[in-house]
Amino acid sequence: MTINNIALEGHQELTKLIKSQTFKTRHLEEGDFIVKQGQAISDVYWADLGQYTIRHTASNGRCLNLGLFFSIDRLFGEVELLTGQPCQFDVIATEPMDILIIPSGTMTEMMLSDPRIAFWVSKSLSVRYQETMTIAMNRILHPLVYNVAWDIEQRHLQNIPQVNFSLVHKEAQRFGCSERVYSRVVKQLIDAELVKKENNRLEVINIGKLSRFLAS
Repeated sequence: MTINNIALEGHQELTKLIKSQTFKTRHLEEGDFIVKQGQAISDVYWADLGQYTIRHTASNGRCLNLGLFFSIDRLFGEVELLTGQPCQFDVIATEPMDILIIPSGTMTEMMLSDPRIAFWVSKSLSVRYQETMTIAMNRILHPLVYNVAWDIEQRHLQNIPQVNFSLVHKEAQRFGCSERVYSRVVKQLIDAELVKKENNRLEVINIGKLSRFLAS
């Protein structure tokens, strides 16, 4: 069996185990925290369906937002469960959702009961690590205009909506900069005729030209 198949089976088995038991439920409204930065974890959380955002705030007050995420059958707090360290990020619901509260001991027992479950947890953490490191390395090693252009290119290729300009401050947070600086970079890309603002969103004018700009 391939690694992906084993991990998929592990996720399916974990989902079955969770749905076969009764756990406390917590209802979240938009803006409520799933976990908070600095929080010590004694439980993990499971969402059948949910939309949320992830952010980190530095001691100097600067905030980095990793964007908007939508997940089905998603586990939260497993990193902290395995490392014993406090949460590094705020995870905040962006629409009403319900989460199940699973005691850490119960989660540990479920992972021990079936190696495929532990395998899935490990694989999902590895995938998330690579995705986060890609973003982090781009932020560190490339100028802001590259990072904004790369984000627009990837969103276009993956058919993910571009920024809504009524929420520019949230997009600026994803790049760890102010709204003013983010808007200046977007204007630079518009003036270079790489993107355009349409229906209050950014749209790619020519994906080939944008990709060549990034390659240069």
